[in-house]
Amino acid sequence: MNKVQHVVEHTCPRCQTSTYSNPNMKLLVNVCGHKLCEVCVDAVFTRPTAPCPQCSIPLRRSLFRVQQFEDAAVEKEVDIRKRILKDYNKREEDFNSLEEYNDYLEEVETIVYNLTYGIDEEETRLKIESYRKENKTLIMKN
Repeated sequence: MNKVQHVVEHTCPRCQTSTYSNPNMKLLVNVCGHKLCEVCVDAVFTRPTAPCPQCSIPLRRSLFRVQQFEDAAVEKEVDIRKRILKDYNKREEDFNSLEEYNDYLEEVETIVYNLTYGIDEEETRLKIESYRKENKTLIMKN
């Protein structure tokens, strides 16, 4: 019985090098979800910051990391979720009822979804800033 292996080929959008032509190539992903090979990251980021070659969002070289998931959208969501949960870190015991806690969790998911898929981004960012100001003490405590 022959087993067919599915080999996923990844290509750097900047230099067009693929994992087929260079099996040792490492793709790095940034906070906006776009990926570049390690060589291109080194070339683009000769200074500490530079715009993403695909979407022009200002980035820092230190924020690139090895891609963990095949789907770049999943990478982006995971990064956003980690950032949001640093501030939205309330626990169930911080609420008067389970319903209030569930509403809070739903709000967190809406924020992550909006930022991941570019929905009401400015409004969402303002909401996050407002939350940070109102909950500064609790954020630092948790």
